[in-house]
Amino acid sequence: MPRCNRISIGLAILGILSVPVAKCYRWSKCSVSCGGGYQLKRQSCARGSPCFLRRECNTAPCIDWGRWQRCSKSCGGGHQFKVDWCPIGNVDTCPKTYRSCNTQSCPRIQSCPYRYEYRYKDESACCRSTDDDCGVTWVRSGKIIGGEEAAQGQWPWAAALIRHETGSLYCGGSLIHTRWVVTAAHCIAHPQPTYVLLGSNTIRSLSAQYQAIRVVRFYTRRDYVLPYNDIGLLKLQHDAVITEYVKPVCLPSGEMVPVDATCRVIGWGRTDPEIRESSSDVLKEARVKVFPNDACVQIYKKEGILLWTRINEKHICSGTLSEAHGPCHGDSGGALICQRCTSCGWYLAGIVSGGSPKCDAANFPGVFTNTYYFEDWIREYIGTPRGESFVCWVT
Repeated sequence: MPRCNRISIGLAILGILSVPVAKCYRWSKCSVSCGGGYQLKRQSCARGSPCFLRRECNTAPCIDWGRWQRCSKSCGGGHQFKVDWCPIGNVDTCPKTYRSCNTQSCPRIQSCPYRYEYRYKDESACCRSTDDDCGVTWVRSGKIIGGEEAAQGQWPWAAALIRHETGSLYCGGSLIHTRWVVTAAHCIAHPQPTYVLLGSNTIRSLSAQYQAIRVVRFYTRRDYVLPYNDIGLLKLQHDAVITEYVKPVCLPSGEMVPVDATCRVIGWGRTDPEIRESSSDVLKEARVKVFPNDACVQIYKKEGILLWTRINEKHICSGTLSEAHGPCHGDSGGALICQRCTSCGWYLAGIVSGGSPKCDAANFPGVFTNTYYFEDWIREYIGTPRGESFVCWVT
């Protein structure tokens, strides 16, 4: 008699088991080799009738080792990856390579419905016009490497952090309230006399619309340890004056930027990573895509830049996988801004935290603090309640 039967029958005699197991059965072969299947194991139930236990098996995605997986989008820029074979043989642990795919523009929409307009520099999608008090720019049409110069007033929440003693830029930020600017914690970990420059796209030759306001308080989270919780707040000496050139950007209000979204990163940082004094005099913007965080983990792991392999859901991986567009030295604390899923309004999706020291190298997305997870912390300081929550339905 098999050992398992002897034990179960003995336990039944002692009254420990109410129903003895008649036979030993093994799990059946998994129904599929990958992608999630099931196994069955027969056992004897009450009155001797057969019944089966069921469990999942081979839940790892089906992977054709070394071949590119299907692109995540058919047009407008998606991503795909391939998995290199490794002895462990697990898609979650084996090294992966990511790349952009189907980057051609989606078909143009002939015209947008009433009260709708084209998305920013994209005539393949429309969005609802908005008259919100934040995230609105009147222009309709970097450490930003490979970006383009932004028009005056294009990004009215862009803030430059200027050293009071030297007049030099050291980080970026975003106006989120007439008295508050948000930036990266690593920019203000060692506070120095600072003023914030608003309303001017240029640093050395200021526009007529500029406002320069001294910073009186610096706040960072107590649990800030790079790369985690890299967010900080600056309290201004007095309110900024709201004009066409100075306006706050919206906070997420519950909206989380999805993978493959097209966004913009803005800043005055270096245009040449090798030249220390190459900060742009003109605000620059770069078109970037949002990638799975695993793309950044895999890329930085291969380059031996281990700091950015420890990112989690409170980060955003964004940039390009084919061109050298993205943040560089001096752009830290600046904005990753995206248009809402339901309107044309802009919101602060992320804050420039870090990336590759080779700013102009292709295939190096930047790492951003995900503002979505810190909105309640921000509102505790600036004293504004969370308003309408934005929920994006995905079909």
